[in-house]
Amino acid sequence: MDSTRRLYTPGFEDWDYGWAGIITDYLILVTCVVLASITLSRSKGPRLWWSITSQLLVFLVLNGIAYGGGGSAHHLLNTYHSDGGVMGKAWGAKNSGWMYPWLVAMIFSSLTGAFALSTICAFSSYPSWSGIPGYVIGGSVAVMEAYIFIATDTGVEVTGTANGLWGMGSAAIGTAVLAVGLCQRGPSGGLAMALGGMTSLLLGFLVVLSVPGSCRKVGDEHEGCPFPEIFNQNAVFHVLIIISLILVTLGALQKAEADDIKLPQ
Repeated sequence: MDSTRRLYTPGFEDWDYGWAGIITDYLILVTCVVLASITLSRSKGPRLWWSITSQLLVFLVLNGIAYGGGGSAHHLLNTYHSDGGVMGKAWGAKNSGWMYPWLVAMIFSSLTGAFALSTICAFSSYPSWSGIPGYVIGGSVAVMEAYIFIATDTGVEVTGTANGLWGMGSAAIGTAVLAVGLCQRGPSGGLAMALGGMTSLLLGFLVVLSVPGSCRKVGDEHEGCPFPEIFNQNAVFHVLIIISLILVTLGALQKAEADDIKLPQ
């Protein structure tokens, strides 16, 4: 994977402003709101921090904010392009308003990796301290992404790289933990569904991080990319995220009911 950004459109170097990516970003936000509402509607007992549903709720909220921010940033880029302008790449410059929601997206999406892991740890009945490494790493990546984007000259070119690698790593660990559980205990109690969700999340990161360079170009230079320009790798990634969120939520709620865990209210 090339860690630097390649040409996407002159003036929008490797930044996607297509409607497919924008709409699917917003769909993730809507999905998170719906799933969080469903989880809260089934609340029956006291709010416990280290429970499947508490960790899940934070995971859903963070994802909603992250992808809502990402959608807003790309939507602004689309507006600049439609107006015949180019994206601003310095704070306070013309057409730099996209940088604010993007910063929010990077910070909160770094934290989603932490709570993806903590949700799986709670799902697997691990002790509460098992979530701490994920919290520390996710928080560190969030600080790193914020520093890179705010305080370095190459922030626009490399933003999201550490975040993407952390997201893929946390998804891989979560998938492995659930796969081991499936081998040991079988698919009951929402385990198979949660595993499907984490696998979908991992596939999403693999798609967006491993596409050939032609996928980040337009016109004739797009030849060789397995995804069409109108529905590119970012949109496919978002669809896989939506599938992941739905499956993980359904699996977590099924596990909570199977274990007779009181949901937070």
